[in-house]
Amino acid sequence: MEFRHAELEKVKSSLEERVKERTIVLQKVNEELVDQNTKLEQFAFITAHNIKGPVAQIKGLVNLIELDDGDIIRHLISSTNDLDLVISDLNTVLNVRMGMGNQSELVELKGQLELVLKILKDEISGIGAKVDISQFRKVKIKGLQPYIYSIFYNLIHNALKYASNERQVVITCSNDIKKDMVQITIADNGVGIDMNYAKDKIFNLYQRFHPEKIGKGFGLFLTRTHVEAMKGSIEVESTLNIGTRFIMEFPISKEAVLKAT
Repeated sequence: MEFRHAELEKVKSSLEERVKERTIVLQKVNEELVDQNTKLEQFAFITAHNIKGPVAQIKGLVNLIELDDGDIIRHLISSTNDLDLVISDLNTVLNVRMGMGNQSELVELKGQLELVLKILKDEISGIGAKVDISQFRKVKIKGLQPYIYSIFYNLIHNALKYASNERQVVITCSNDIKKDMVQITIADNGVGIDMNYAKDKIFNLYQRFHPEKIGKGFGLFLTRTHVEAMKGSIEVESTLNIGTRFIMEFPISKEAVLKAT
């Protein structure tokens, strides 16, 4: 009897543990579904909001086209181009969200970073910026090469764009391996961002925090989309007139680590 009772207790304990594990998994899945639903709602709202303006302009111009003195046609072309850019941006986001599939591969990070620096060479030298990659190791992660290139390009291009005129521009790119994750940091000493205002908005679509700079505020949204598509995470730390630091983490397999150079 005692033996049977002990066995029953063991089975009961095992079942309770399995139920607990399944509950945790279900909670995580539910949280992910809620998060995805929120993002879809935001995406739908942004789509409607950003297409509405150019479409209204086109409709108004079409109604006036019979009175055209030449300016109406030029404005109509400009509004059509605006609409085309909005749709192009939204298609880019959709392609990222749906494009990973089974196309992922092992991509070496430092090579993509060096390629971006080569492409941005004129902009870097044009403002006398210093880009330090001495602490960036050769590491591979599973992902898509165009996504990784885009992440580095957007973050470094932003660091150059929002450089401070009060000091030499210094951009530091480094990475570190922590257990089964690789952490990537890109830091600058630029104009910074007021995080009290931008904290919950910085990665949202079409957000801009320095209106005096030309741009659409699309880069950071696309960067986060790329990072998350590759199962990574991204955070930002920033202080006005001090600088900004982006910290990303990606899963990494043991065989993906190459010899540091």
